[in-house]
Amino acid sequence: MLTLLLLGALFPIHMARAWRGRLNRVSGSIMVVCNAVLIMTAFGLYYLGAETLRPWASDVHIVAGFALPVLIAFHIWLGRRQNALPDFLVKSPARLGHRWPLPPSHDLGKIPRHADLSLPMPYDSATGAGLDCG
Repeated sequence: MLTLLLLGALFPIHMARAWRGRLNRVSGSIMVVCNAVLIMTAFGLYYLGAETLRPWASDVHIVAGFALPVLIAFHIWLGRRQNALPDFLVKSPARLGHRWPLPPSHDLGKIPRHADLSLPMPYDSATGAGLDCG
């Protein structure tokens, strides 16, 4: 049950952001499929009463359960490897440090590569203007 809660928390935060940013889609999709298999076989083990289906569900659940830690390690390794690549090799809005969601009219080509969009611009509350820091 705790795993279902963690997966529910990962979906809107991690998975949706990475999918829109086109990051690690193949290994992420494999992770989703493996977790879906584990969820379905867990419910099958709990609710199936047929003696022919229960051993099959148990075997599939055990294989997927042992494969999951390996898949998680591989997914993390691929993500870190992708983060180590130069920005020009990975054409992704997430690599440019954008917050999500991007406005529909947002042109990614006009943002300088060194721009740090994760922090707000310094702001002078008296005049209502942005401060010049450079």
